[in-house]
Amino acid sequence: MTLNLDEISERAEKATPGPWNGYDWPGFPRADEAGGCVRIESKTTITAFCFSGEPNHDALFIAHARQDIPALVAFARDAKQALRLVAIDDSINKTMREIAQDCLSTYFGETQGIGEK
Repeated sequence: MTLNLDEISERAEKATPGPWNGYDWPGFPRADEAGGCVRIESKTTITAFCFSGEPNHDALFIAHARQDIPALVAFARDAKQALRLVAIDDSINKTMREIAQDCLSTYFGETQGIGEK
């Protein structure tokens, strides 16, 4: 699985600003119980995703995605930069450089120039 951080970040930036959260909807329990809804509001649209079932992890996942995705993209960008530094540092043992190179290749699709200064 290769992560395209630019595409993920662009989707997150275009989404309705957060925070999103679970809320009560008539006939449904709260999102952190057995069912519930996630409401996403903008100036022109209210979107609600309602679920029933036990437990309702889907609604919580959607509600937290608005905050979680940008944070994970920022972390992945930092990790990618750190991996690049490790992959070319001759003072770091060969095994660690190989692990960094493997991560760059697997998750970020980077193969050119790995291990080169």
